[in-house]
Amino acid sequence: MLKIAHLSDIHLRCKYSGTYMDEIIRQRTMPTDYFITALKEIYNADYDLIVLTGDLVHEGSAQDYTYLKELLDTYACGKPVLPVLGNHDFKKSFYEGFCQRISDKPVYYVKYIHDYRFIVLDTSIEGEGDGYISDEQEKWLFRQLASPYKKGTVLLGHHPFKSEQSWFQTKLPENFIEKLQKTDVIAYLCGHAHFQESRKLGTFIQLTSEAFNYGVETRKQEVVYTETKGYCTCWLKEDGDIVSHMHVLTPYNPVFYTL
Repeated sequence: MLKIAHLSDIHLRCKYSGTYMDEIIRQRTMPTDYFITALKEIYNADYDLIVLTGDLVHEGSAQDYTYLKELLDTYACGKPVLPVLGNHDFKKSFYEGFCQRISDKPVYYVKYIHDYRFIVLDTSIEGEGDGYISDEQEKWLFRQLASPYKKGTVLLGHHPFKSEQSWFQTKLPENFIEKLQKTDVIAYLCGHAHFQESRKLGTFIQLTSEAFNYGVETRKQEVVYTETKGYCTCWLKEDGDIVSHMHVLTPYNPVFYTL
């Protein structure tokens, strides 16, 4: 069995200033505190892999990504980490601070871990809430999926392919999900919604994780921000079953802001 810790929407910064959500974030316990708590829990529970499905930092600089890497080096203790970029991430700053090199290209890549193939997608549009997958990235993806891999493929991205949340859309290529259903993809792990959700998409399951700075829910016609913070875990079992758990880091979820 492969045990995956699925963390998303950390919105980390060394110091919160200069972004439109600063005041909301500063009024709550810092995302950093919950992130460190989660990493300690993950280490003690002996998970095999950590995936970070986007919004790693909150519109930050290379220094913020360096800080994120330092926290992972300190508390993840050598466990594999697969980062994904979200709409609040800046590609150039990510490459400079996290990867220690210069680039501004989309961040998508493949890793092979414990007989599974992990394909990281870049659904982000810097400065915009909606997500998309470019034609170039789609062609690259299906080249990777042309041949099945041992126990199957897990996709990682920021934006859900489908969601009950009403405040964003993900623009997918034509018949994209239908094409994925003809491959060996078994799961898609994502974030962005700040709301835990499991959704069956034909032959594979989409697992959306909670966030570390605040929860978001669509209630009737309103979008509300809540105190819910947490992360998810995903077990890929030998019999083919996929088990997901939600780990709540706060004991309650009162609404503190409404749009």
